[in-house]
Amino acid sequence: MTAYPENPTGSYLGAVFYLWRKITDRRKRGLRAISWTLHLKLASAMLLVLALDAVGYLNAVYHVSANDKALLAILAIIFTVVALLTIAVGLILPGVISYAAIEVSEAADHLAGGTLADFSRAMLALAASDLEEARVKLDFTPVVVRSRDEVGDMASSFNRLQQEIARAARGLDGAREGLREARHSLEQRVEERTQAEREARQAADAANRSKDQFLANISHDLRTPLNAILGYTQILLHDDKLTERQVSGLKVISRSGEHLLSLINDLLDFAKIEARKLDLDPRDVAVAAFLSSIAEIVSVRAAEKNLDFEFVCAPNLPSAIRADEKRLRQVLLNLLDNAIKFTKTGYVRFSVTFTPPGTLCFEVEDTGIGVESLELDTIFAAFARGQNGRVPAAGTGLGLAICRDIVRLMGAEIHVHSQVGQGSCFWFKLETTVSAAPLATVNPSWIITGYKDERKKVMVVDDVLDNRAVLVDMLTPLGFVVTEAKDGADALEKASAQVPDLVLVDLVMPDMDGLETIRRLRCMRTLEGTPVIVVSASASRDDSIVSLAGGGECVPRKADRSGLAS
Repeated sequence: MTAYPENPTGSYLGAVFYLWRKITDRRKRGLRAISWTLHLKLASAMLLVLALDAVGYLNAVYHVSANDKALLAILAIIFTVVALLTIAVGLILPGVISYAAIEVSEAADHLAGGTLADFSRAMLALAASDLEEARVKLDFTPVVVRSRDEVGDMASSFNRLQQEIARAARGLDGAREGLREARHSLEQRVEERTQAEREARQAADAANRSKDQFLANISHDLRTPLNAILGYTQILLHDDKLTERQVSGLKVISRSGEHLLSLINDLLDFAKIEARKLDLDPRDVAVAAFLSSIAEIVSVRAAEKNLDFEFVCAPNLPSAIRADEKRLRQVLLNLLDNAIKFTKTGYVRFSVTFTPPGTLCFEVEDTGIGVESLELDTIFAAFARGQNGRVPAAGTGLGLAICRDIVRLMGAEIHVHSQVGQGSCFWFKLETTVSAAPLATVNPSWIITGYKDERKKVMVVDDVLDNRAVLVDMLTPLGFVVTEAKDGADALEKASAQVPDLVLVDLVMPDMDGLETIRRLRCMRTLEGTPVIVVSASASRDDSIVSLAGGGECVPRKADRSGLAS
């Protein structure tokens, strides 16, 4: 006969004892007595079911007669089985679910602390263009799928997540390699382009150097024979035995040569302006002497056309200013020449006013043909010419363009007001620095015929016979004893023997150029204080700098006899 328990209280006491043991074990490990994990929550739910089962059992026993022992035994069996099943389900099922969750959680922690952390660092490195650090180390822990229920689905989903992360990591590796190749290709293209630009720049620099050398050569080659023509014209004009017709012919040659030289100068100046290599050389300028020399030249040209020339100077002009005398003279003479050229009758007026502390206003006014209003905007353009047909335009069409650029280099702007048939007025205001008056110079209107005291020895050093001949024929009538040297070596030999009082040296010579010749002359003790002057066909600022660096002064080869003597 089967024995049935009369009372299921032991089952409940067993559950309570189990719960007490779990709490005691957690406290021994230093954990909280109760941690509301999924397992505990499910176990608590099962305990609630047990409590309700106990209440039902007590209620049934209360309503059953104590004499009905068979029914009481059956009830005890039923409730005991229910309690045992509840305990089994409440402990085993939550444990299975909790174990699966813990397994997935540990795998997730491993994934987050390993592969995902590497992935994050790799993405940051990729964003910083650090391709070497943009790597992901794959370290996965697959979760075992123990069932086909929701817990198993969770494990499968987590495994698929790891697979997708692995695929993304492989994609990152591919992207890194692609970026490395692209960067290498880009760097190669940049290097090729940089090299091409470098070569283009070098070619442009070489072209500029070639152009500069060409300009220097053409300046020397064109001006040298032309200066010989003009030089001998001046020499011949001083011959008292010439007839009036011969003098007139020589003046035609001189004017034609001067005009040709001005055209050459315009072309060379324009080339320098285009290359942005036209520099100013400001020096102290004696204002009165400077303006008087310009007025003297222009008055002669105006008289040749029977024009009245008016020169008006303000009484408060400073004695000296700081300016580039050569370029300022070039601008003023060009404006005045244009005024004379395009005026048939009437006058040309040259006015200069001064506003303290340093503003000079230059104004050129004429009663000529004037300029069409539509041409006023283009009159300063290169190669521009008058189109009104009253007077045929002459020259290169560069004069006003060069004047505008020179005045702009000086920090000013040329303005014009004109009416057709009534005349034109050009003016510009130049901000200058008032300076001390420079040393007095020889009045260009004086005719120098010689000098006092003992005869001075002058050495002319030039590889071109015509150039030497012009200087010899200019200086000999003035009383100088002139010695010729065909090159630098010849000059050194003759200088040591004759010890000249002045040396004139050409800058451009074969074998030993003018600069080297000057340096070697300076090394000779007998010539330490002897003046050395470079006679240049261009007399540019670069020539002046080179001459000063070598210990000499620089003058243009096109110097008249009085100018050279002074």
